[in-house]
Amino acid sequence: MRFRLLIAMIVAGMCISVAAKEKPGKQSLQKGATIGLVDTMAINNIFLPYQNDGSTAENAQAYFPNPGIPVPLSYNQSFLYQGGIAATGYINGQLRASWMAKASLIQEFQPGKWGTNPDDSDARFYVVNKSDAPGSRAYIDWQKAVELGASFKDMDGDGVYDPNIDVPDILGDRTSWTVYNDGTDISVRTDGLQTQPLGLEVHQQVFAFARDNELGNVVFLRYRMINVTENDIDSLIFSIWTDPDIGEATDDLIGSDIELSLGYCYNNGDDNDGTGPYGSNPPAFGVDFFQGPIVSSPGDTAYRFLGPQFGVDTIPDFRNLPLTSFTFYNNDPSGQTQFPSPGNNVVIARRYQVGGVDGNGNPINPELYGVGGTAGTAPQYFYSGDPATGEGWLDNTEADKRFMVNTGPFRLAASDTQDIVVAYVVGQLQQNGNSSANVAELKRIDATAQSIYDGNFFVAGPPPPPHVDVRTFDDRIELIIDLERNGTLYHDEIDGIDNRQMFEGINIYQFNSPQTTLRANNGQLNRQLLASFDV
Repeated sequence: MRFRLLIAMIVAGMCISVAAKEKPGKQSLQKGATIGLVDTMAINNIFLPYQNDGSTAENAQAYFPNPGIPVPLSYNQSFLYQGGIAATGYINGQLRASWMAKASLIQEFQPGKWGTNPDDSDARFYVVNKSDAPGSRAYIDWQKAVELGASFKDMDGDGVYDPNIDVPDILGDRTSWTVYNDGTDISVRTDGLQTQPLGLEVHQQVFAFARDNELGNVVFLRYRMINVTENDIDSLIFSIWTDPDIGEATDDLIGSDIELSLGYCYNNGDDNDGTGPYGSNPPAFGVDFFQGPIVSSPGDTAYRFLGPQFGVDTIPDFRNLPLTSFTFYNNDPSGQTQFPSPGNNVVIARRYQVGGVDGNGNPINPELYGVGGTAGTAPQYFYSGDPATGEGWLDNTEADKRFMVNTGPFRLAASDTQDIVVAYVVGQLQQNGNSSANVAELKRIDATAQSIYDGNFFVAGPPPPPHVDVRTFDDRIELIIDLERNGTLYHDEIDGIDNRQMFEGINIYQFNSPQTTLRANNGQLNRQLLASFDV
């Protein structure tokens, strides 16, 4: 099928999209060429930067909605100030810790493999897109990632990565891989939690899908955690630490959903009484354990979802740990008697990962915090009620809070490996949204994304772009669109969770800049729909 469209104007830029419809201040490492390197996942509605040391967001530079790259200086709709990973465990009975919590002045991971220079040029990001082909620069660069520990699909079975034949471990539509470790110098650790390293090397893979559906509000992070020492680590607890700020920083409320393994932050009503960046419709932000560490459990089955290329590892007599606690502490310069910042105290840090106690080790009584808690409420999951309905244990004290989603304990033997997958999720209704309703939207998106993950990411893709010939005249532009040549017209795909993607029509957009983002560098709208055609 071919048809001709005449546009009687000259525009700055155009894009043709095919529409598919879905059915169902302390010591730190000195910054060098590699230390402090930043990559950004920005292919969907979330703009998420991350460094090659295990930290994310970087000083309120995590944005929703995604303003495009580069970000205009005036753009301030940020949902996360900083985030990072955290771990505590015992080696020969000694409690050790490695946290990446920059807003709390704790930085105990560094770029690169264990025992290497953190400013080694190899300790960078290795990025590959689903659209990249064998022999491309991305495939060639993946050779170094493989040498550092990244996976690849061995298409010819010879056990050696060949960028012209083999395929990188591509998850989602864009994958970003790097490696870091907790072997930081004692001068750095003296300003942190003041313990020896645990001996962890982390292979981090950040990935996302360029979609307009629920997956458009999700960024995934896979942590392949390796004990590179000869010492077993006992009672290891792994956490995602966050300093969420939904717009303004001081009006945070937090909560958890035990069934979803989700911890989240939302605003106490409007953002800063309506004067903040998000006004009367602040989104909700959450972190979910999609795949927890595995522990022995006779009769159960654990799973490692590795994506469509590698399938699913099924591990009998083990199970995946869920969220085992959800905790918080406040940023309060005047000092907190019950929930202080860990500072240099590893014991307090461990308590926040275990859960069920305050920073001083006193048992949590849910009846004394927030509203709706009872003697029967699980104290290790702070504020596990439902803000949308007002039922259950709810937070009612706004503050600048840090929250932690925790899973453990588990044993990481010498040379052993654990895969843990988390998701950063944002929920915001476009109509009739408010702080509590957006928590319900967050949970809906999270549940859908978990289903997609449990289907090993077999997700129906959009139709292929049509073939377009462009002819220009003094008074018009002529587009000749061929829907059959690339198979656009006949696209019809159903994925593993009964989502159906099929060709339905064409949108023609005008852009005011070479970028194809919704907003331009100055924050102004960049995209205008010129025409839609149902076919």
